[in-house]
Parts: sequence; structure tokens; C-alpha cells
Amino acid sequence: MTSNAPLWHEICARAEETLRSTEFAEGAPRSDVESVLLAVSRIAADEWRGHADRVLGSAEEGRGSFTRALRAKWGPALDLLLLFIEGAEQFGDGFVTSQSRDNRTPLTEMLLTLHAAACVCAHEIHWLSSGGYPAGAESRSRTLHEIGVTALVLADHAEDDAGLLQRYIDHRVVADWRYWSYIAEHYSVIGVKEPEAGMISRLDARVAELVAQHSKAFVTDYGWAVPLVGKGTLTELEVLAGRDDRRPLYKVASSDAVHANSNLLRRHYVQRADGPERLSNATIQGLARPAAVASHWLWDSTSGLVGAAQRSESYTPVIGLMALRLLRDDLTQALGDVDDSDC
Repeated sequence: MTSNAPLWHEICARAEETLRSTEFAEGAPRSDVESVLLAVSRIAADEWRGHADRVLGSAEEGRGSFTRALRAKWGPALDLLLLFIEGAEQFGDGFVTSQSRDNRTPLTEMLLTLHAAACVCAHEIHWLSSGGYPAGAESRSRTLHEIGVTALVLADHAEDDAGLLQRYIDHRVVADWRYWSYIAEHYSVIGVKEPEAGMISRLDARVAELVAQHSKAFVTDYGWAVPLVGKGTLTELEVLAGRDDRRPLYKVASSDAVHANSNLLRRHYVQRADGPERLSNATIQGLARPAAVASHWLWDSTSGLVGAAQRSESYTPVIGLMALRLLRDDLTQALGDVDDSDC
């Protein structure tokens, strides 16, 4: 994409000339030097803003050229991904409109909430992929992975384990306790208001009640699932959900797209005809995996709703789910048809 680095360098170089033309008395205080540096830096920042039309116009032109190249390569597949997401979203909306809240079970309500969260995540993945940011899309796929695992476990085991759903709901107290305890310690740095007086002590007391009711393990990340799986880890829940085969995708997304380890050396360089180029903006490489992961987890999150509606005499949910699976398969085929090696 178009770079404005040369103009930026020119502006900063002129500011440096201004700085060098300033005479400092021998042994001038450091504060005087810093104040002049700040003044010339302000000149550079204002000059850059004065070129806004040129800079932003160039960026928009580059973005347009990039988008056309991306659409030429990935357009049909990304369109199928969005069609799939919209179908899944309307599938969930259908549950909301076809059943009154009074007729929906607490489990169905929770699965609808998780499904809505999965739809948001999938939309984020689509937008990031459409913009040429596969690492960002893949980082969101981790969240969708966790949502999907949770939805499957609740859908498949809440009826057998009568306390499972309530434990999941109660675990919100643990999440609030962790969050507000941290905020109470660092609110000034984070830039938010200090928690109201008594909030932390009330949360401490409520968490203590839940630990006494369940176990010390209840305060872990997946403590609500400990009675089902033992330690209450995501890995155990993946096995319980029958999706442990996707753990490698989760691990790759963690190492490639989230953490700043040496994988950056691979992710942020692209091979060009004249050698490797450092990547500082969007790319049309590597968009297939996050799109495929999104479709599989969103389908899983949607399938849980059908299980919750088993008592229904209507075939509409089953037809809708099967249609979504076919769309997912079409998307998988479309992604496979793209030659990512020459992007």
C-alpha cells in the first residue's frame, strides 16, 4: 500500500534544521533543550496535519487499489462467509421472534446469548479479513473458539448435570470479582473511576459463599465446569465437547496472531520478486484459515440452539441448520479454490 514515509521524513528533517539553528548557551539546562525539542516537534506535527488532504487522499487511493486486488482474489469466498454469518444471525433471531421469553428455558436464553456473541465475533473476523488483516481475524478466532466450546458443553450436558447452567451463571460473580479487584488497584492508570465504596468487599463475600458451596477451584477460569471434567481447563472442555481436534488451530492463533514472540519475523515479512518485504499494513495473504475457523465454530454455536428446541414439532430449525452446514461446506470449497501461494 502507498507509504507517506518520505513526506514524514522531510517534515521531521526540516524541524531538525530549525532545532539546529537554535543557539543554546553553554551548559544550558536540560529543561531548556527539551522545551525547544517539544516546540519544533509541535511544528512538525502541525505541518503533517496541514498535509491531511494529500496524506489521506494517498492512503485512500492505496486502500482502493489494495481492496480491488483483495476482492479479485478473495471476494467470492469472503462474500460466502458473510452470507453464512448473516444466515446464522437470522437463525438466532428466528428463535427470539418465534418464542416468547416466558416459553424459553434458561438454557435456551443462555445459548442465545452465546450465539449472539459468536455472531459478533464472526462479523469481526469477516471485517478484519476483508480489510486484509488476517492476524487480527485469527486473534478473534480464539475468542470464537472459546465461545463455541462453552456453548457445546452447555447444550450437551446441562440436562444431565442439573447444576451446570447455574454454576455457569454464578461464575459471572467470579469474573466481576476479578475485574473490579484489578480496577480497584489500577483505576488511575487505566483511566476509569474508582469502584464505589463497599463493592469489592461485597464481591469478596459473594465469592467466598460460592467457594464454600462448590470448591476452591470455582474461582479458576472454567471453575463452573470442574464437576464435569476435573481441573476445569479449556483443554478438558474441548475434549468434552468433542472438538479437541481444533486445539492446534487455537494454539497456532495464539502463537501467530496474539503474542509478540519470534513468529513475528515470519508473519510480518512477505516474499516479493525482489526479496522479502517488511509488512506494516494490510496483506492479501493468509485469509483462509480465520474464515474457515469462524464458519465451523459459528455453526457449532448455532447447532446448540436446535438441541434446545428438540421439543418443537417444526422442522424449520433443522432445515435451517442443514442449510447453514451446506453453506459452510460451500465456503470451505471456495477458500480451497484460492491459491494463497501467489498472493
